[in-house]
Amino acid sequence: MPMKKLVLDTNIWLDWLVFQDTGIAHIRQLQEAGHVEICIDEACEAELVEVLARPFGKRSLDAKAQIAALALCRRLATRISASSTMASTAALTPTNNAAIAGVLP
Repeated sequence: MPMKKLVLDTNIWLDWLVFQDTGIAHIRQLQEAGHVEICIDEACEAELVEVLARPFGKRSLDAKAQIAALALCRRLATRISASSTMASTAALTPTNNAAIAGVLP
């Protein structure tokens, strides 16, 4: 069976990179086990860069932490073109996280 491809919503990336949210543990486990390929396009990465620079309530990331978060994203994700994003991937957002996680191995 071919590996499933996922595009993560910016909020899911924040849960992974900034908040270490246990709600996305299943996605992390699937990626670590090689069951899914996480994909990101230029526009999504640009949005992530912008959002990482914003304060998160009482918390904010300094420049070094922003660079580290982006570097981790780039290690975890495969860069794809925007035209292929919708054609062969499942988009993962906070509202459909559980639904998609139930479909994947």
